[in-house]
Amino acid sequence: MGDIAHSSPVLVAAPNDGYADPSYAAFRSSKMGRTPVIYVGANDGMLHGFRESDGVEVMAYVPSAVYPNLRSLTEQSYPHRAFVDGHIQVNDAQFSDGWHSVLIGGLRAGGKGLFAIDVTNPSFSESSPGSAVLWEFRSDDDANLGFAYGHPVIAKLKNGKWAAIFGNGYNSNSGKAGLYVAYIEDGKSGWSSGSNFRFIDTGEPVGATPNGLSSPAVIDLDGDGIVDYAYAGDLYGNVWKFDLTSASMSGWSVSKKLFVAKDSVGSAQPITTAPEATLHPKGGVFVLFGSGKMIEEADLADARVQSFYGVWDTTYPTVIDRSKLLGHVFSNNEDHVATSNTLRTVDTGTPDWWDPATNVYGRLGWYVDLKENGAALGERVIEDPVLVDGKILFISTVPTDDPCKASGYSWLNEVDAVTGARLPVPPFDLNRDGAFDVNDTMSGGTVPSSRKISPAGGFPVIVRDTDSGAGGGSGACVDNKVIKKSDGTVEMVADPCTPSSGRLNWRDLAR
Repeated sequence: MGDIAHSSPVLVAAPNDGYADPSYAAFRSSKMGRTPVIYVGANDGMLHGFRESDGVEVMAYVPSAVYPNLRSLTEQSYPHRAFVDGHIQVNDAQFSDGWHSVLIGGLRAGGKGLFAIDVTNPSFSESSPGSAVLWEFRSDDDANLGFAYGHPVIAKLKNGKWAAIFGNGYNSNSGKAGLYVAYIEDGKSGWSSGSNFRFIDTGEPVGATPNGLSSPAVIDLDGDGIVDYAYAGDLYGNVWKFDLTSASMSGWSVSKKLFVAKDSVGSAQPITTAPEATLHPKGGVFVLFGSGKMIEEADLADARVQSFYGVWDTTYPTVIDRSKLLGHVFSNNEDHVATSNTLRTVDTGTPDWWDPATNVYGRLGWYVDLKENGAALGERVIEDPVLVDGKILFISTVPTDDPCKASGYSWLNEVDAVTGARLPVPPFDLNRDGAFDVNDTMSGGTVPSSRKISPAGGFPVIVRDTDSGAGGGSGACVDNKVIKKSDGTVEMVADPCTPSSGRLNWRDLAR
């Protein structure tokens, strides 16, 4: 088996996406005893499916885009390369004949393509692969498709169809940035632009280097289970809002350019991860995202300042930039000697919000520059942030080009999502005593906002425990953040939480 690098394993067991449709309840009931299978992409050119109970492989799928490259695996001088190395997304979706569990994966640097597999019934047959493989979408189908590094989203549209929604990726033949919306069921018959898929071009002029749209976040504003808008960033630092409220494919459009990410000297900050989108307490949508890139070899030595942002999408009439945001600052690093942790924090400032009724100038969000002890060390956001209980959790990484070190180190950061300020209660149980108290603070009782992780850590998986007794007694709600480090080890960080109050968007289901 080939190495597993950037494709995180996904467990598919009983359906549990929580859709309100009565037919979904019947589907879930019928599949409660479904054999759990773990799916993961590997750099041997295959998507693998392993039975959870005993590890027996039940399927292996080779996407056609990587098939011509498999021969390189047998060469004595083989240099490591990516094959099926992208993210996997699994959600339930409704077709004309009922509900299905759909897996959509990308190749990342392995090729310009995505694929969809029906994993409703994990009894795969090599003699009839067409019963499971729904489709492949490749750059041959549309020249705007580049290397798909991001997470696709599976969601229901206004016209009743279910679609895969994804950014066009990087280094496409056109060099453009745009959003794809592709009907999942209709893709089985082949692709036809304007018929069963649409590329929504941002219209941003292509500069000296190709542009490309990163992973989107989609949001359902009225709770009817239908996607309304999508947000995504590009390599030029633009954050785009896409309007998907029309029942007609031709009615989908770019709603606006919401924000342009630039550092304090005006240099564009690339955005290569998905944002998070949630409701703002004063109305509208609050969009949270980080900047930074780790795609090309030259990115390793790039020490320019990157940032994390929270931007209010409201009725403000022009494109927002950092001058309209409140700036936060990370403190100097501090060693927590008792637990051998290195910590830092942000200030407690709160934005004075812009008043749309009077048009009085105020802030439209916040940002924090990713500096360490006041210095720019190349810290950047290359993993998707996570919004949990009004807190934004993001990992920022300081890479290294030293081959003897395991990918540098990271910071696990957690602040108030809407204000960007540090939290009132320590977010990390540093001494692992089941309480989040003064023993988990910095000098003077200051609550930390960041905890250093070495070697570097990847995207955290949130495991919610509401009956562990941690954090204040039996029945308390605790988020356990499981973080895979670059050396292959796993670390768990506990954080207090509140019971879930419902879903605002599909990214909750993606985790």
